Amino acid sequence: MTTEIAVLLFILITVLVLFATERVPVDVISLGVVVALVVTGLLPMERAFAGFGSETVMMFLGLLILTAALSRTGVVDAAGRTIIRATGEDPRRLLLVIMVGAAGLSTFMSNTAAAAFFLPITVGLAQRTRTSASQLLMPLAFAAILASSVTLVSTSTNIVVSGLMTRYDMPPMGMFELTPVGVPIMVLGIAYMYFIGSRIIPNRIGEGEFENGFGVRIYLTELLIRPNSPLIGKTLRESGLGSELDLKVLRVVRDKNQYFGPRADLSLQEGDVLLVEGQRDEILKIKDRTGIDIKADVKLSDPSLRSDETLHLVEAILLPGSPLIGRTLKRFRFRERYGLQVLAINRHGETIRRKISQVPLQMGDVLLIQGRQPNVALLASDRTISILGQVEGQRPNLQRAPIAVALFVGSLLVGTVGWVPLPGAWLPGAALAFGPRCYTLK
Repeated sequence: MTTEIAVLLFILITVLVLFATERVPVDVISLGVVVALVVTGLLPMERAFAGFGSETVMMFLGLLILTAALSRTGVVDAAGRTIIRATGEDPRRLLLVIMVGAAGLSTFMSNTAAAAFFLPITVGLAQRTRTSASQLLMPLAFAAILASSVTLVSTSTNIVVSGLMTRYDMPPMGMFELTPVGVPIMVLGIAYMYFIGSRIIPNRIGEGEFENGFGVRIYLTELLIRPNSPLIGKTLRESGLGSELDLKVLRVVRDKNQYFGPRADLSLQEGDVLLVEGQRDEILKIKDRTGIDIKADVKLSDPSLRSDETLHLVEAILLPGSPLIGRTLKRFRFRERYGLQVLAINRHGETIRRKISQVPLQMGDVLLIQGRQPNVALLASDRTISILGQVEGQRPNLQRAPIAVALFVGSLLVGTVGWVPLPGAWLPGAALAFGPRCYTLK
């Protein structure tokens, strides 16, 4: 074994260990490999960064930007709601729709990007239907992989091989050259996973672990029906809180002392307080609706805050020894102490049916908090409360969703019919996505 081979093997083993331990970010490891190869003389400098000028890299850049634009404009959320309406929360139908949808999407984009597109949808649907994570996520991954041989753009391997073929004076692969072989493989694989594979997948993750592991938390919050609200006189079924926002109404409080169960035919009145639970992003969409607000929203009680731009949203968890443990927010005077407002509470997979102000807090409770940045910094300095992270303030704008879909489909069609090479089709589409702010440079 020569010295060069020994050094190369050492670098490869080191990289594998770093990837496995996940102690170093993947991008740092990848760039570190290039630097190590150059420093040791195993790779000439002129070839070290040649890959960044590859058409394949530019194509993936455009593809990922357009995929992110679909997510930013709310297409992902809309797809999730469409799926749940089509399946009626039936686990078997849900499984089939997710696999077919992921496989279909993977035929026209990178299977990795397609899986990333469906991941938040699947996580949310699993929460709503109380389905095991493994029962949906594993079939999702297999469906995306099985579709990787249907078209040229289904996976990076196809694109890289096609690019290498041109270097050896061979014609590149066509968009649908692999389809006659790939489609039967995909159909048979999905059928096996649906009828056999899904039945032997164990339930590996409990509900609470599922929520924490994938960042999906079910929060409790209170909504207030405002004067002149378009929801006044409508029933809970007609309000769209469940069908459009995936929020579950637990209780309706009227005149502070009348409590009603979540009957679908219950008519809403001005001043009603709805005790609901749902995912964080779905709760925050209430801010974009007229006539209904989050009851604890700072804007309701602090007139100095004129726009959401002056507010910050963070998630914080109660640590052992916190003085909040065993006490309610009202009794602790949380608002007066920190100048912050708690919009919602999450408790490790448990459904809370009390009003937020009446909930005795426990260690591990996660609070969705809103307020000014200096007040958030004051809270962060408290060692008994840990800030998990800031919540992105920008919410999806469905008005731009048709533009994002049109850019994605248009880029796909232009590249497929051969008017321009695939990299030349995806990059202009990605650049155009910045114009109507389907995606931002930030």
